[in-house]
Amino acid sequence: KFDGIEYTSYKSKFQDSTSISSNRIKCSFIDSKNRLWVGTENGLNLYDKDLNSFKRYHFSLNGLNNNEILSLQEDNSNNLLIGSNGHGLFKLNLNTFEISSVLNSEEQSQQLFVNSLVLTQQGKIFAGTNLGLKEVDVHNNKLIPTRVFGQENHRISNSIETLSLDKKNNLWIGSQNDKGVFKCELSSDRNNNILKVQNFNITPKKIMTIVQLKDSTMLVGTENAGLFHLENNGAIIKN
Repeated sequence: KFDGIEYTSYKSKFQDSTSISSNRIKCSFIDSKNRLWVGTENGLNLYDKDLNSFKRYHFSLNGLNNNEILSLQEDNSNNLLIGSNGHGLFKLNLNTFEISSVLNSEEQSQQLFVNSLVLTQQGKIFAGTNLGLKEVDVHNNKLIPTRVFGQENHRISNSIETLSLDKKNNLWIGSQNDKGVFKCELSSDRNNNILKVQNFNITPKKIMTIVQLKDSTMLVGTENAGLFHLENNGAIIKN
């Protein structure tokens, strides 16, 4: 934590339940009530700024207890969606703190790693997983595979590491394998259907993060292939 003058480091302390649950931080998120949530390799933590300590949240659903938390995102109904390492997606009610599992509509026999979550301007949540791109069906509390509009059998099934939305509400996808980057044009209605998909195969290495700059160009961080600077159309400016 930086207070403008000094940095404070928070570390896990043995037998201190008010310390953060692990020193390996996987993700963090500030919710609509300005509370800081931290996902670690050993569970979920809520920072208490008044006590300057952490409250640990351990779930017992489907073996999630002490599980590695990979991604966090709040939806428009005051739920914190929690992506786990192998146990799928969970939903924490931010008013009651009750936890429930978001069912995976298929591939029930496979472990589901939810590596990234994004909320669109229209309120739809996409999930980047090891089993491809999925979306949250809020009415039925399910994760369903995302299909390209008008192409029933066309889906993005590659293992996904990261998701990002640009200023024009395009969904950018960073793959974990040799497929590089995908850019998905979304419809502007609440369905946010994928209308068009472009694949920019800039590197066979894993895509770790995607960020848009003020000039609308994109920065793409990779694993062991450096940083790529791209035009919005996928053309490489610099590596």
